[in-house]
Amino acid sequence: MGTSTAKTNTIANAVGIAIAKGPQTRPPQRARSAPSAPREGRVWGGGVGGEAPDVETIFVSTEASLGELSRAQQIASARGALLAVAPPEQLLAERDDDARPALVVVGAKHDGWFGGFLAEHAQASLRCPVLQVRDGSCRRYSHLVLATDVESALGEMLTAARFVAPELPALFLHAYDNPFEAMLRLNGASQAAVAHYRREAEKAARERVRAHMERWHLRDAPLRLVHGAPRFVLKRVPRRALLVIHRGRSRLKHMLFGSVTHWALEESGCDVLVV
Repeated sequence: MGTSTAKTNTIANAVGIAIAKGPQTRPPQRARSAPSAPREGRVWGGGVGGEAPDVETIFVSTEASLGELSRAQQIASARGALLAVAPPEQLLAERDDDARPALVVVGAKHDGWFGGFLAEHAQASLRCPVLQVRDGSCRRYSHLVLATDVESALGEMLTAARFVAPELPALFLHAYDNPFEAMLRLNGASQAAVAHYRREAEKAARERVRAHMERWHLRDAPLRLVHGAPRFVLKRVPRRALLVIHRGRSRLKHMLFGSVTHWALEESGCDVLVV
């Protein structure tokens, strides 16, 4: 899908500013026939024998807003990474492990050409972290909120979050529910009995989540449990926080229960990092 002349000029100007302020910004390079040529979207240094390690790459769409470009440039400058601008169809192309970007930055707007919005397509089709930028002000994040359950790859989530926002405090957030509470109320259970049942449900959830965190060597990390459905709990995450979600739900569970990740990308009021 093409862009208007005005928008093309705007993006060109933004990219020019990015070049002046930080790491070099350019479209992904195509591989050449020479053995030492850079891979697509990568930059190679001139080390001994031409074997210097490649620089991490952050991708942003040519359809990006100035807020998305600014956030991507902010992260690239802090990490010493290459900022690569690519059209959406190239942005969504899967790459080999050694050519995969460290991060893809997208926005929260809907795009009819994709039948939805770019963030949803990116998180579904790519295996690298995807940052959805909703707050165009590019203010410093207040803290990290990692949506936690017993299937989350917490180490991968924390590593990706530290790449985007290093040195910020991290809170592990788990939403729990007690499925029989409504039935107890319908059967006339007292408020004290319902409260006791909820405390037991929270205790069991805490033990399960803590055991999972310990497997990731996060035994002493701060954990907060909130009663309620995950999508409603995550909706209350503060706007200045960075919400981190793992996309590890199986296809079967996705069909049966829906996708919390999809809901968070659609409805959350803060930036979302999908790992």
